[in-house]
Amino acid sequence: MLGLDTDCNGASAGSIIGILSGAKRLPDKWTKPLHDRIESYIAGEGVQSISKLAVRSTDIAMRGMV
Repeated sequence: MLGLDTDCNGASAGSIIGILSGAKRLPDKWTKPLHDRIESYIAGEGVQSISKLAVRSTDIAMRGMV
C-alpha cells in the first residue's frame, strides 16, 4: 500500500487462490465472458489464449526449478 492503492493486494490474493484451487474451480460467471482470450498491448503479441499462456508460464516456471 505504499502507493496508497489496494487493488494490487486483491489481485495478488485472487491469483494465489486461483493457482491453489485450479482454473476449473473458478465460477463460470468470471471465466465465460473472457472466452479464453486476453489482448496484450505488447508489440507482436496481440490476442492470446489464456489457457495457452497458463501452460506456457507453467513450463517456464518448471524449467527454472530443474
